[in-house]
Amino acid sequence: MKLTTIFSTAALAAMLLATTSCGVAGSSTSSTATTGTTATTATTATTTTATASTSGEAAGAALKALYTQYKADGKINIANISNIANIATLANNIQGLKGQNNKSGYWMDFAKGLVLGSTNTITQNTAGTVTSALSSLVSNTDLSGLTEAAATASEKAQAAASTVSTLSSIMSLISGSK
Repeated sequence: MKLTTIFSTAALAAMLLATTSCGVAGSSTSSTATTGTTATTATTATTTTATASTSGEAAGAALKALYTQYKADGKINIANISNIANIATLANNIQGLKGQNNKSGYWMDFAKGLVLGSTNTITQNTAGTVTSALSSLVSNTDLSGLTEAAATASEKAQAAASTVSTLSSIMSLISGSK
């Protein structure tokens, strides 16, 4: 996806949100119930954007920490408690990607958050591909055991192995962008 497309879509969404919340898009004779719905919709959109961005930032920070360790060791060491905690953080923060497509506002805000949270370790050029890989991971793997894995590393070994495999692919993507 082109960077201009992302920014254009974000600008359009911001304009739509502004016109909806200011009442420009609606009739000046709208009822109180309609105004309440519009305000609720605008608040929900803002909350969803904040949630996506915040989740993306947390996931980006976790991926950066995992990538730093991966670069040093040449592998993701799941015996390292920091890595287990970062994998658990990642698993918790990618849940919102389940069922999202790459054109949804949530998906795009999450991708922007990845760049911010990783302090540009994940670049704007690779954010879409990394988000797609994370979306695939959360959609195809039961990650519920990974948060418990921080306390009991032996639980859900198959989910952890699948996650490590996907994360290794993501590290290769990040490495290729440098």
